[in-house]
Formats: sequence, structure tokens, C-alpha cells
Amino acid sequence: MVAKEHFVEARVARAAGATVRQWKERRGAGLYQTDYGKFPKIQILTIEDLFAGKKPQMPWLDPTAFKKAAQEDMNAGKQEKLL
Repeated sequence: MVAKEHFVEARVARAAGATVRQWKERRGAGLYQTDYGKFPKIQILTIEDLFAGKKPQMPWLDPTAFKKAAQEDMNAGKQEKLL
């Protein structure tokens, strides 16, 4: 995962695990602070971790934070024939 200001990108390590360089990069990146706690900027997950159900540590996201579009009534105002 690469962190640039507020951007965080996840990386998946090879099945054998992360390299020493990757672990050093992870440690050097530090943590980012949110209202919900601190989270590592770089998180390393192997394919084995993903298949085992492990997920990256992320802040909680309120599902009501995003507005949903109103559903259109498909029967109202039917289109006239063109020809």
C-alpha cells in the first residue's frame, strides 16, 4: 500500500510473504488519524490472508452518509409513438 497525503493504496504480497524492504516501507509510512482511531498507512496482506478472511484495517463507514437517488416511476408519462 502506498500513502500519499490522504490517499491509501493496498498491496497484496506474494504467497511467501512480504520482503524485508516491504516491511521497512510499512514501518516508515506510519499511521493516519481519523475520528475512529489510528490506522496503518501501509498494510500488507498475503493471498493466504485474503483467503483466510483477513481484511485491511479501515475506519468505519456510515452507510447513510451517501444519498440515494429517487426511483423513477416507469409507468408515469409513457412515451408517445414516434411514427
